[in-house]
Amino acid sequence: MNIDYDLFQIDIDKTITPLMDEYGFIEKKGANTFEKLYQNGIWMIEISMTKLFPYVSVSYTFFDSETNQACKNEIIEKILGIKKEDLLSHYKDFKSRIGFESYYKEMMYVCESLEKFYKPILTGEFTCEDYKKFETLEEK
Repeated sequence: MNIDYDLFQIDIDKTITPLMDEYGFIEKKGANTFEKLYQNGIWMIEISMTKLFPYVSVSYTFFDSETNQACKNEIIEKILGIKKEDLLSHYKDFKSRIGFESYYKEMMYVCESLEKFYKPILTGEFTCEDYKKFETLEEK
C-alpha cells in the first residue's frame, strides 16, 4: 500500500503520544510505518492509518495487553455507557470547530474522543477483565 503521507510518526508524536504518556502508556515496538502501539500492562491501543483499508484514515483499536486480542467496540461502548448519538454529536462538533482536513487533525480528534469517551480505559478504572466478563455475558 502506498500512502502519500510521510509525517505520520511526527504528527502522532505531537498529538497522541503526549496523551498516552499522561496516562502511563508506553510505546510498544514492532508496529509498521503507519501504526503505533501503546500499552500500559492492562490495555494496548493501536493507532493506525491502514486499519480501515481501503480507506486511509486515523483509527484506534483496543486490545487485551496480555493476549493481544482485539476488543469489540460495541461491547466497550455498551459497558461504558457510550451512546452512538453522543459519538456522532462529538464528531459533528469537532468537524465544525476544527475540521478533518488533515491527518494531524484526525489525530487530534482521536485524542479528544479517547479522553471524552474512553477515559476509564486510559486510567485503568475499566480493565480487560471487566471487558471479558461482559463479553462472556453477551455471548450467552
